[in-house]
Amino acid sequence: MADVINWFQIPAHDLDRACAFYAAVIGARFDRHAEMPNSAFFVADGEGVGGEITCCDDMSPGPSGVLIYLNAPSGVADAVARVQAAGGQVVMPCTSIGPHGFIAVIRDTEGNSVGLHNMEG
Repeated sequence: MADVINWFQIPAHDLDRACAFYAAVIGARFDRHAEMPNSAFFVADGEGVGGEITCCDDMSPGPSGVLIYLNAPSGVADAVARVQAAGGQVVMPCTSIGPHGFIAVIRDTEGNSVGLHNMEG
């Protein structure tokens, strides 16, 4: 079965601030295009789901929207440890989900709730 999710958008009020947050927390890298100045695309290492941070009039950041889970490549607890210093807050700390790994929920600098997941705690 193919991935259920094939693209995601995270709304932001301040694109540079949001990119700095995700770079600090999960080590994300971004691709910016002059022809799309209101978007920053996550650079994926290999195949898989892609996404972007976007500033647009029809999307507004907030904690009660769709909850997506981003991979925390260095482990969930490690990523959670960097959240506050990057300007976010921890909503749910690193939590075991048994054989499915570990998750946490954070609030980013734009007010979005975002999940983190990895098999490592």
